[in-house]
Amino acid sequence: MKKILKMCTCLMMVLIIFQVGCASDQTNETYDQFISQLPEEQYYAFAELESAAYPVLLVTDQVYEYEEGVQAAISCEVYYLQEGEVVSIGEISSEGTAYPIRFSEQGVYTAGHHYAGKYNVDEKLGILSLEEYAEEVFEEGTGKETYFYTI
Repeated sequence: MKKILKMCTCLMMVLIIFQVGCASDQTNETYDQFISQLPEEQYYAFAELESAAYPVLLVTDQVYEYEEGVQAAISCEVYYLQEGEVVSIGEISSEGTAYPIRFSEQGVYTAGHHYAGKYNVDEKLGILSLEEYAEEVFEEGTGKETYFYTI
């Protein structure tokens, strides 16, 4: 009985691993097809976010050298895999070349002189959503600063 249980468990693990591998290959193939159709002079990066089941594709037509050997962008369109298709889920931008768009597993970040934003994929709504936002505002005339933080 133990042998049968072990064999069934092993078989189930192999099937699960195989299905995950196939889904991943299909995802890569779908993104590859989409990328192959982008116009020339389009640049892209993949962001692997904890909030997203699939990689997020960031596409721009303008990059600059942020550091030696490091290309960056201050605006991009964001694409995501939904129902087997790569679709646009939003656009983001930063305020200038001192604040390139960045990403980590926790989100995609934009910034400016007195603000910063963190975006993530909202799987239920199928959009890129602003998850956190911080801003410093100066009162006209007095210069008194006020700080806002939104979750």
